Amino acid sequence: MVFILSKYLILSDTHDNLESLRKIKRLVVNLDITSIIHLGDYTSPFTLAELLDISSVEFVGILGNNDGDKSKLKELGGGKINEQPLELRIGDYSAIAFHGFKDVKLTKRIIYAIVKSGYYNIVLYGHTHEHDLRLSSNVLVMNPGTLAGYLSNYKSYGIIDLRLGIAEVRELETGKLLAKVSLPNKGS
Repeated sequence: MVFILSKYLILSDTHDNLESLRKIKRLVVNLDITSIIHLGDYTSPFTLAELLDISSVEFVGILGNNDGDKSKLKELGGGKINEQPLELRIGDYSAIAFHGFKDVKLTKRIIYAIVKSGYYNIVLYGHTHEHDLRLSSNVLVMNPGTLAGYLSNYKSYGIIDLRLGIAEVRELETGKLLAKVSLPNKGS
């Protein structure tokens, strides 16, 4: 799947928090978002329906371990909901998106191995409910944290802005910048 758009909202672990989704809908307009990538754990089809209702953006997502009726989510998504992993092109960058694997430690080990392989320019994951944004071996690693706020002290989301060449994670309630990095060099 190739995205040629320029400003991406990266979400994960929504867990049926409709209040957070309503705030995200306002952000999509205010931040001039062109695409949403969701890294799993919508939980229920009604949550996915809220996301798909944002008609002004492209949408793609993967399933997480807490997504209940996966066949209904796939049906509702009309080809926009995928099993993990999902390979993407984000502009000129090769990317791979995951939800996560069993526990936090295993997820982090698998992400570490994928990053060290150097095969992808961008590695996106969720599941841990902790934000993670860094450039490692010229690979952008992003976990936007949890949009629901569960198992965390805050609700958060990520942005990849190809126009500005940056990625950031922000707190949903205040917009506070939690982390920011430059995108990897395209030659690698």
